[in-house]
Amino acid sequence: MGEGFGNLLRQIGTMHEKVTELFNTLQPDVVITWGASGWTGHPDHRLVHTVVTEIFESRDWGHPAQLLYPAIPAGTTPNVSEIQRATVDPALLTVRVPIAQEYYDKALASWHCHASQYKPEEIETMNALVNAYLKGVIYLMPYRNPGPIRNTIF
Repeated sequence: MGEGFGNLLRQIGTMHEKVTELFNTLQPDVVITWGASGWTGHPDHRLVHTVVTEIFESRDWGHPAQLLYPAIPAGTTPNVSEIQRATVDPALLTVRVPIAQEYYDKALASWHCHASQYKPEEIETMNALVNAYLKGVIYLMPYRNPGPIRNTIF
């Protein structure tokens, strides 16, 4: 194993510990994280999805808890759009929450904190697209527990 890979494993381990600590401290009833696509396909977002989902699955919550992934309904974006990665079959988006413009504004402000990843004009374009596609509603896909695995081979 190369040093780069070992370093990556340590970083993922640290992330896992910090997210577990947050779960233990906050004891959330609802967790919202990136879906499998990471919304934009960004590898950091995909990694967050994997770690948060893994931790959510690994614990006995002792109370009902939900894990939700935000998405944009499929068929609402142009096929050539980068945001296409964030689309999900609308039938799977069973949680829908109306959202006020002030929260879109807060989301835009947080996007501007990603200056190392996006140019300001890219952020403004992405924000305008999300506003146009979501139309005042946040669509969420609930985590689906596949249940116990049944061995059908033997």
